[in-house]
Amino acid sequence: MSLISAGMILLLPVFTKISLLMPIKIYLIFDIIGIITALLLFSPNIKYSVEDEEGEKVWTQLKRFRGTGFYTASIFLGLIGALMMGISPFKEPFVESLGFPILFIGSIMAASRVLWFIVGHNLHMFKKIPIKKLFLYEIFFFSGLTTTIFFLSNPYFISLIIAIMNGYYQGRRPLIEEHYLDNYLINQRYKATMLSIKRQIGKLFETAVIFSIGFIMVKSFNLGFLVLGVSAFIILPLVYFFSLKK
Repeated sequence: MSLISAGMILLLPVFTKISLLMPIKIYLIFDIIGIITALLLFSPNIKYSVEDEEGEKVWTQLKRFRGTGFYTASIFLGLIGALMMGISPFKEPFVESLGFPILFIGSIMAASRVLWFIVGHNLHMFKKIPIKKLFLYEIFFFSGLTTTIFFLSNPYFISLIIAIMNGYYQGRRPLIEEHYLDNYLINQRYKATMLSIKRQIGKLFETAVIFSIGFIMVKSFNLGFLVLGVSAFIILPLVYFFSLKK
């Protein structure tokens, strides 16, 4: 699906040159096909057996995660997610201000989808790397590439860097979830709750970063990327080395 989506995005300028309505008509056809396919699906007859068990309070679960490394890992990954979310609203205006053709602005997303597909289908290679070592590499990967953008003025190079960062970030998500399920899950019944707590921790950092970095981005995109990159390079190692003690 990632490749199909990327292909449709890349073909959008071609369709637009033929007719402004052509992309809408094509997407409408795909929507109709999707609706028809969904209507043709059916649910098999399955008998369910349910045991009545007393639920566990969320606060009890939160206390169980103490000392497991769950919170430090969630903070670390939440900060990386906040970095990516801090970049997201400003990447298109930034490259456009440097002369990137607005007609091809969707190619950034398309390229990231292709890389997402490549990373996602080669996770077996990343699984060979111990997770703590992978986190260490990610400190330099995300903070280094974000800082590098500050020194560049070529919109195409900047777009490529952003696509690489986003493609890798999205593609390695299943690996992160697998790590959580293998190392932090205490009760199988609360799998969704655990992942939800992780996401909520990330949302807190994302909200703070997006709100604060906006004040810098309106003055200078380059300065905003520099602040994000340097901040990540300072804060992420602190959280990482603290997690080693867990």
